[in-house]
Amino acid sequence: NPALDLGAAGEWDSWTLATATVLKVGDTCHMYYEAGSGGVVDFQIGHAISTDGIQWVKDPANPIIPFGKTGDWDDKETWDPFVIHEGGIFKMWYGGTSLIDGKRDFQIGYATSRDGTHFKKHGKISNYPKGNIGDMHVVHDAQSGKYYMYFIDRNFKNYALFRAGSTNETSFDFKNAEPIAVEGEEPGYRSTHVFIDGGKWYMYYGYKDKDRAGYATSNDGLHWKSRNTAVFVGHDPEILKMADKLYLLFYCLPGYNMGT
Repeated sequence: NPALDLGAAGEWDSWTLATATVLKVGDTCHMYYEAGSGGVVDFQIGHAISTDGIQWVKDPANPIIPFGKTGDWDDKETWDPFVIHEGGIFKMWYGGTSLIDGKRDFQIGYATSRDGTHFKKHGKISNYPKGNIGDMHVVHDAQSGKYYMYFIDRNFKNYALFRAGSTNETSFDFKNAEPIAVEGEEPGYRSTHVFIDGGKWYMYYGYKDKDRAGYATSNDGLHWKSRNTAVFVGHDPEILKMADKLYLLFYCLPGYNMGT
């Protein structure tokens, strides 16, 4: 540890590395992460590759999802990437920040790539009230064919977790998003990672203002039950399945850097 370290002083990723997603395509592991140089005010999205999931090399093209142009919806920050690979395409959902009437507006966008490095932005896909959407994670349910996005609404005191559905990668029904609760767990969970295996749904999640993460299971992706035996210290848990093993990526105390 750490699996990926900070950049040198003055570089774009010299202050923090966080909120990563990892996927394996062929023989290569890809890590996408948010990073900044001056605190939680200038995040951009980076990329690193590995052949073993342990030794990582940063992409020389970083940041691969930089700030948008002045006046764009993501001209202040790009953050919280989530990526899947389907049909030869890297599909990324990510957060973007702009300023509206002097306040930060948090929204969600979509981008695609053929090589995992050079992404084409397809614009903002959310128009969330008060601009407080974040911590999104997308699942493509093979049985129904639908995409489901899990996300938090920062307008709630302890945040609130919701799920929105779509028949494609961009048309999520945020207006009719379904609230998510975890039976046996206190509210305030966030930073979810959801996957489906053998017809069962699994969720790893963090907490607002707390230094621990948890684990829950579901039969439908909507109704969840806590499995407290898997609670551990850390934030933003992400799961990568290779062969018959699961690998956990997270960042942990006392800093805001990445570890596995």
